Amino acid sequence: MPETASNLAFIIGHYKAGSTWLLNMLSLHPDVRGLRETHAFHHVRKSPDASTCTERLFTGVPFSQGGPGKLVQHQLTQAFAPILKRWKPPLSLRRHDRPAGLLDLPAGTRRRLAKELPALPLGNDYLRHFFGELWQGFGEPGCLLEKTPRNIGFLADVREAFPEAKLLAVYRDGRDVAVSSRAFRSEYKGSREKTLASEATAWRDAMQVHLEAVESGDLISVAYEQLQVDPQQALALVLDAMGLAADDALVAHMVSHSSFEFRTGRARGEEAKGRFDRKGVAGDWVNHFDADDKAIFKEIAGELLVRLGYERDHSW
Repeated sequence: MPETASNLAFIIGHYKAGSTWLLNMLSLHPDVRGLRETHAFHHVRKSPDASTCTERLFTGVPFSQGGPGKLVQHQLTQAFAPILKRWKPPLSLRRHDRPAGLLDLPAGTRRRLAKELPALPLGNDYLRHFFGELWQGFGEPGCLLEKTPRNIGFLADVREAFPEAKLLAVYRDGRDVAVSSRAFRSEYKGSREKTLASEATAWRDAMQVHLEAVESGDLISVAYEQLQVDPQQALALVLDAMGLAADDALVAHMVSHSSFEFRTGRARGEEAKGRFDRKGVAGDWVNHFDADDKAIFKEIAGELLVRLGYERDHSW
């Protein structure tokens, strides 16, 4: 990877705010290779040693795709994609157009990473080697785009390791984020329950970092609601900020083949409990918040809702 990391970009922000949608959308650009969540900055910071960190990257994050033990299953899924696309529409896309992971890498790259990463000191050298190998393994794309929302909390680490990488974030009304997160956590075993207060605090804190980065010119920012209302215009603005060329036909293709309808086979707003893409609408919080919920959110993050234009004042 070039030392300037000009070919590297990260989607950061907040969970359940639309970052997966943005990744799916941008992965459809011919010059972009999207990556599933690596959580690399978190694990480099929190792991006791490089061997443990590497094991976590290879087995315990979305990027790992279940780890090397799932390789045969992964290969069968790819081989039968033309049949399985009936139930999983994204499998109708070319592999290049779908966010990739460990098992999509050439075998030689996987072996090299498994051997070399544990021998490196945890820190910038580890991160640069990891993403450099991914960039080369995926054919040296014009832009290698990784999505891990929690990197909003590791912004300084990202900038220290890759000062010229592009940073993107999609944000969403925090009340909808809380509703979506609550539904997700209630359906998925192993997900820790959170109070509305903790959800509101997490959203507020992430958005404050987000806004500071936007003000300093360090972050390409787009609203979830903007992507819903006028996805082609919103996407065109993001692509322009990233320096990626796209004509109207390509933008339309990227929008249509990343849409809620395309990916789920359901109309937007048609709820499917237990699915990651549950409902895909804005403003659903009004169907779930009671008076106590409103009071809690107003106290913790009400000012931010007004600042972002989601409310005119505190009378909602």
